[in-house]
Amino acid sequence: MRWLLLIVFCPLVLFAQHSLPRPNGDPSLTFSLKKYDVADGLLHRLVTSITQDNDGFIWLANPVGVQRFDGYTFTGFTKAEGLHGEDPRLLLKDGDGLIWILYPTAGSSLASAIDILDPRTGRIQTFAQHFGEQVPVRAEELALWGQVTPDSTLLLTTEGRMIGYHARRGFSTVALKNTNHFLPLHREGTGNTIGLAGDDGWNASMLLRIGPTGATLDTLYAQQGLDASTLGLSGANSPAHARAAMAQGTYLRTVFEQDRVQELWVSPAGAVKLLADVRSMPNEARAEHRTWLGDDRWLVHATVRRMKPGDDPLSAPVLFDLAARYPELAFRIHGNLVDRAGHVWIGTEFGLYRLSIRPSRFQQLLWQESVPEGFGKRIRGLAVIGDRLHVNTEGEGYWVLDARSGQPLRTENDHALRYGLIPDGAGGVWRGVNDTVLHEDTDGRLVGPPLNVPFLAWSLLPLDDARFLVGTARGLFVSDVATGMSSPVTADAAQPPLREALQQSTVVHLARENAVESWACASNGLYLLNKDGAPVERWCSTCDDAHRLPAMDFRHVARRGDDLWIATGDGGIIRWDRLKGRVSTITRRDGLPTNSVHAVYFDRAGLLWAPTDNGLVRYDPQTRQVSVFTEADGITHNEFNRLAHTQDPDGRLYFGGLNGITIIDPFRSILRSDTLSPPLLLTRVLQYDGEAQQVVDHTIAVRNGATITLHPNDRFLRLAFALLSYEDPKNILYAWRLDDIDADWNYQHEADLRFNMLPYGEQVLRIKAQGGNGLWGAKELLVHIDVVRPFWSRWWFIVLLAAVFLGIVYLLFRYRLAKARKADAAHQHPAAEGHDREEHH
Repeated sequence: MRWLLLIVFCPLVLFAQHSLPRPNGDPSLTFSLKKYDVADGLLHRLVTSITQDNDGFIWLANPVGVQRFDGYTFTGFTKAEGLHGEDPRLLLKDGDGLIWILYPTAGSSLASAIDILDPRTGRIQTFAQHFGEQVPVRAEELALWGQVTPDSTLLLTTEGRMIGYHARRGFSTVALKNTNHFLPLHREGTGNTIGLAGDDGWNASMLLRIGPTGATLDTLYAQQGLDASTLGLSGANSPAHARAAMAQGTYLRTVFEQDRVQELWVSPAGAVKLLADVRSMPNEARAEHRTWLGDDRWLVHATVRRMKPGDDPLSAPVLFDLAARYPELAFRIHGNLVDRAGHVWIGTEFGLYRLSIRPSRFQQLLWQESVPEGFGKRIRGLAVIGDRLHVNTEGEGYWVLDARSGQPLRTENDHALRYGLIPDGAGGVWRGVNDTVLHEDTDGRLVGPPLNVPFLAWSLLPLDDARFLVGTARGLFVSDVATGMSSPVTADAAQPPLREALQQSTVVHLARENAVESWACASNGLYLLNKDGAPVERWCSTCDDAHRLPAMDFRHVARRGDDLWIATGDGGIIRWDRLKGRVSTITRRDGLPTNSVHAVYFDRAGLLWAPTDNGLVRYDPQTRQVSVFTEADGITHNEFNRLAHTQDPDGRLYFGGLNGITIIDPFRSILRSDTLSPPLLLTRVLQYDGEAQQVVDHTIAVRNGATITLHPNDRFLRLAFALLSYEDPKNILYAWRLDDIDADWNYQHEADLRFNMLPYGEQVLRIKAQGGNGLWGAKELLVHIDVVRPFWSRWWFIVLLAAVFLGIVYLLFRYRLAKARKADAAHQHPAAEGHDREEHH
């Protein structure tokens, strides 16, 4: 940047992600499952507890320490950073946003210690240090369990008592009747009922209902006859989620000594229902977690099931089986969390998993769940004729499908290369097969001879009843319909360079402009063709000023009003008003996931849709808002293909890619992506202190509004930031600028900046982020930077230096002046000087 030396580092870890665009039993939902392991930054693969702090960071516990996750990197807190010890087991967040860290005692269900961590400052205190004499019980007397109520009250247990802690009200104690034994609570509840049992196998159990404020508990009932050694339940360790979950009730699981289990349901009103008789242990014993995910979806251990509150979890229909993707999930789940955006975080013996569930905005055809090398049927040509969808593939055959149901009506399963495909206007179709073009009628019968071309047919366009334009990988040809013979297009005598350039290109798309002119989108420019198909003008990024457009690889054109919209392979989307000579672009700087765009189509609402090499784009010309849809939203594959696009008379859009066809139906509700705006936060601010000759961490101070001061010897300033949306990092776009310095935003996908030099004075750095939904966050990060001038560039030093210089010049002048005068005097009186010498002698 002109005066700025900027080096950008990218600390992103691209995690493997698996998506299931069409889950079993519900095509209206898409499931995305991502795994994080030691290779991604976990201190240990075992994750025992998960919570989310007030800023939106995800925190987790493992046998080495506690880690914070921002979607990009894991930041560790271990014994070296002040933790009480190793193996933190449970994390709980209180009403002040502080994280309680509970440690286990060997051979006991008691906690050995409790640390309290401030996630904003990183300060760690012991339980006793933080509360002093306020505590009604010592940390080592508490059970290794905790519950967070909807009003952020922490519930803990000790022998015969329940301890509540609220940030404003402090500690409260409730006696647990009917037993003097220590009563641990197992896991979390989705409703307002908690199950307890004796930790020594004593035949006692209790159900407690959380009161309206969470400060006190009502004993719902106690029973001696359940013969339970453990009474378990699960849910979401999130107060926000718990508020809604309280209306769902609680699932309890009784484990018998004879390796048998019994499922119970407790309604919000306290009614207890036995869901099924006693079951054998082996499989069901692992299905212990019950987490409400919203609507009628529940996470039942490693499966997402559809059920109403009170249904039997193990007989409810499965929507998605997580263990089908990662078999280790069927073994052991230690805890889970539903975060504010609805992502489900799952801690296991083998790593951390993130499950996302979204409504599918699209329909899919010819999609395959399990495909070799990451792709299935590679679609190369599409045409809708009546109620039939004609499909060309790259080596996987030719298909005729029912356009609505997707049912195959006709197939050719050879391995020929099939690209170009268009309707003939009379119910038939022209379709390319290797280096020929076949013409078929409505019933699939050949009409006339094949059109023979020297190379693979990419694009097709009739000139008239007798001639056909065929775009190939080596230029443009005119075919005689009656004979099937083809020859290269001719050119006007004054335009031989145009013909030569066109014949050296791949002609990807042919489109009619008017009754006598057509467009040819080619790999080396955009060509205007006359009525005979000959090129008469060419536009490209290296053409003369009158024919300059900001791209070289042109792929598709669409006329809308006075504007020509053009998809390019290297310049994004071009909007061109040819009459007025106005050109504008939509590129990665504006939110596109890539500048490689294959086509542009408008739906009935006036929104533009564009398949790209990295997702499906929707663009609103009025608001200039870019939205990007990926496999997680229900498209069949993130990479689409050139040629594989069409629109039917009803406005339905069909886009083909590396694994089937994605359909946009204008009659279906395609809502804007979630309006939830995730926070954008600084995660690390590092400055090299030249005087101390070390790197200093200013993260906390800068997040609290402090100004960064850079001295002349400070070598660099590094800032890391993160949009806490926990989506694939490559779908997030960041923009930054320096006020009064940058005229426009600078765009990047990297979540890291490093400045080696900045102009002197006070600067304001602005950072903003765009999520995968295409929406820019309303809040910007503001970082104030004061770049101190070195003493030798300050005004007083310059004035002093000038004064010294002038003084030296003045003294030198005086000296030379005096010397000159003395020399002049000696020259003017030589005799006197000689007389004086004689008298002296």
